[in-house]
Order: sequence, then structure tokens, then C-alpha cells
Amino acid sequence: MYATKELGDRWNFTRYMQDSYRQMKDVFELLKAAKISHDLPEYDAVDYVPIVVDIWSKKYNDSGYKFKVFIFGNNSEKPKFTYGNDNFNLPISILHSNNHFDGIRFVGGMFGLKHKYCFTCEKKYRKEKEHDMKCKSLCRFCGRIGGDRPCVATGDFFKKCDGVWEKIFE
Repeated sequence: MYATKELGDRWNFTRYMQDSYRQMKDVFELLKAAKISHDLPEYDAVDYVPIVVDIWSKKYNDSGYKFKVFIFGNNSEKPKFTYGNDNFNLPISILHSNNHFDGIRFVGGMFGLKHKYCFTCEKKYRKEKEHDMKCKSLCRFCGRIGGDRPCVATGDFFKKCDGVWEKIFE
């Protein structure tokens, strides 16, 4: 899995994506570990995504990865199905179209040029200031969006307020 840095650098991931034999081998190993038959005509996400996510959660528990899968349809901002830890730090986005599942690298791109997507409040936005101020992933100190918020304060971090030029230590 590229996000967990299992393959090392980006070049190894590129080689992996071009090696269909290795990908199929990994899929069959995952199916075997999950005790899922490899010869089914269809795989229902509601049945099988929880099994796979639970296997990944156990496998990567010591690394600190918390997975959540988001399955989108063609024309929807909200996912059709989600499964995983509510305190996730690794979202996995999948597009379901014509009875086929494809991975999505940048979810915001589904909604237009330069769009971003917040997996916590499940909304698209263009600029950080357009994002919902009530979102749990919005840091109340720096205004950035992402997991593990609020940001960890460091002793030498300070902000200069343009109005009064005072240092505000966090």
C-alpha cells in the first residue's frame, strides 16, 4: 500500500503499478487472509470492505494508521458507503461506477478544477476559508484542515498579530 510507505519511494510504487502479476498476487493473498472466495461473480462493498479494513487495521495498528473507506458514486458529493475508524488518518477513496470499483487519487478533482474534499464533514471546497468552521478536522489554532487536529504546539512557535504586533504563544 503506497500510503503506508511499504514500497519505499515513489519510483517503487510506479513499478508496482506496472507489475500486474504482483498486484494480482497481493490481491489473492488479501482474499486468502480475509477468507473471501476469489471466484465470485461480484463483490459487494457492504459485505467485504469491513473485512478488508479490519485486516488492514490489525496489520498496521503498530504503525499508527487508522483507515476509513469512502465509496463514491458518479454524481454525488456524499459517499454512498463508508466504513472505518471515525478517528481515521488514512482515507481510502473508491469510485463505484458500472458495477466496477476504481481507486480515486484526488477526490476533489471529481467536483471540478482545484476543488478539495474534506473527508470529515464530507464536503467539497476550494479555499481553506470556505471550509466549514465547525468541522472536527479544522485546527482552531492555525486554520489548516487534516487529521490530528489541533496542531501540536511547539515551544518556539508564535504568531505575530499584524494589528498589535504581540507574540501569541501556543
